[in-house]
Amino acid sequence: MANDAPITLQQLFKYYKGQPHQAAAIQQLEADLAANAYDAVMRRDRDWFQTWSQDGKQTDLAAAIALIKEFEGCHLSAYPDPLSGGEPWTIGYGTTRYSSGTPVQRGDKINVIEADMLLRLEIDRITDKLRTTVPLLADEYRRNRTTGGFILVDESTNRTVGAGMIIEAQ
Repeated sequence: MANDAPITLQQLFKYYKGQPHQAAAIQQLEADLAANAYDAVMRRDRDWFQTWSQDGKQTDLAAAIALIKEFEGCHLSAYPDPLSGGEPWTIGYGTTRYSSGTPVQRGDKINVIEADMLLRLEIDRITDKLRTTVPLLADEYRRNRTTGGFILVDESTNRTVGAGMIIEAQ
């Protein structure tokens, strides 16, 4: 059964990352729009959508963002690292570097919109890095503790940013 539910361009371009398959899908979409009515074109069963979706499942990170916001809290003024009492300074929802690579400094201030933007940029950066990293083989933790767990390390600070266990391999 084909998924022919309509979609909006906003929903589609929410996931745009400049990937080659996405550029090809846009060319197909433009040709399709020129030849067909919009309602017929903007459907998931069209060739352009299949090309767009070929990189795998598109995910909505809203739940992850909400969880980060809940646990990090939003700080609109830079605050020092709790362990060192200084660097790295943090702002927003845990940002230590701006998108330009410049570190957060004492006295920096942002607004909520900027905090949200910095959080999304950081999530996108990490997601892209995880997506482009060599795939790892893993076992379920209950079967093999050595290959059933993982730790995520931020390469820029060499700090642990996450850890977990593989509950069920798919």
